[in-house]
This record gives sequence, structure tokens and C-alpha cells, in this order.
Amino acid sequence: MAQITATEWLEEDISTGDDDEVVCTRAKESDRCHYITLLHASTDSTIAGTGGTIKGYLKFGGTTVMTLWPQESDGNIPMMFCPPFPIKCPVNTAVTFESDMSVNTDDRVAFTMGGFTR
Repeated sequence: MAQITATEWLEEDISTGDDDEVVCTRAKESDRCHYITLLHASTDSTIAGTGGTIKGYLKFGGTTVMTLWPQESDGNIPMMFCPPFPIKCPVNTAVTFESDMSVNTDDRVAFTMGGFTR
């Protein structure tokens, strides 16, 4: 019986200035699936909700599978999403977690995506 190994990973991207978009990318791997176990966003924005200024998109092969509206309140509480079960990406597909700050131009973000590949 062949042994299946898993590789843990963490991808991070941080704005270098106001309105600098970020993208965390885990490239596709032949005959392997990525599993997402952590999405984290820290911002200097104080506006949240579906009309908020910052959105985060989890994408499989360029297709959005989840949209998040992270907010860092005055208490500096970043968004942390740890699903109860890993989110499985299709075989041979890259996964990205990327920002959209098109509504406001004076915010910065730090996004982190973690998981494993097997």
C-alpha cells in the first residue's frame, strides 16, 4: 500500500502602502489537492459588513468559492476563520486568498492562508 504524505504550508502577503492589494497563492501541484485550514486578515480599516471597504476572496483556479468581509475594529481584533473541516480544493488547482480594496484607497491589509497538500 502506497503511503500518502501531506505537506503543511502557510502563505502570507502584506500591503507595503495604502491600497496595496495582497494575494496569498499556493500553486497547483500535479495529482495533489490543497486543503485550507486557516484564513486570517488584519486591516487598519474600521468599516465592515457586506458594504465594507475591504473584501477577501478565496479562489480555486481563479473562481471565487468564498467571500469574506474582514474588519479590524478599534480594539485591533483581526479576522480569523478556521473551518470545522478543511476546505478541499480540486486536484491540480491553484488556490489564492486575495484582497479587494476598491471602495477605499487608504487602507492596508495583511492576509494569511494556511493548510496542507496531499
